[in-house]
This record gives sequence, C-alpha cells and structure tokens, in this order.
Amino acid sequence: MSDGQIVQWLAYQLVRGPLGPQRMDVLMASLMSVVAASVGVNIPPQRFVPDWHPAPEMTAEQAGEMYDAAIAAYRAAHPDEVIA
Repeated sequence: MSDGQIVQWLAYQLVRGPLGPQRMDVLMASLMSVVAASVGVNIPPQRFVPDWHPAPEMTAEQAGEMYDAAIAAYRAAHPDEVIA
C-alpha cells in the first residue's frame, strides 16, 4: 500500500469512522486497558477509543470538504504519485 493510499484511508476514517468489523475499536480499547493493567497502570478502556467523528459543530458537508482538501494537499505535494 502506498503512502497516498494510507493517507486516503486515514482521511476516510476521519469522515466515516473506523474500518473493519463494527466496534473493533472498542475491543482493542479493552485489550489495551488489560495490557496497561498488567504492568500496574489503571487506564479505563474509554481512554483508548479514538474519536472517529468530527466535532459536533462540523456538518457532514464540512467534513467532506476537509477530506477533499486533505486529498488535494497530498496530491499537490506528491504530483508524481497516482492515487484514486
């Protein structure tokens, strides 16, 4: 997978939410909490769940524009790379 494709998927996740099985992020957060506890650090799973959604004041249209801007910026910085 190219750097451009990774950037596209990251931008997509910011707009649409996590990839993969639904709520896999919660499963991984629980696992990370258990790992932290195994070394003596008490961190609740909620601290490991990323915020997948834009700020409440951001509309879906604004989030889409942010996605488009991120892709345009990447394409401008990497003109020789072909990304979809």
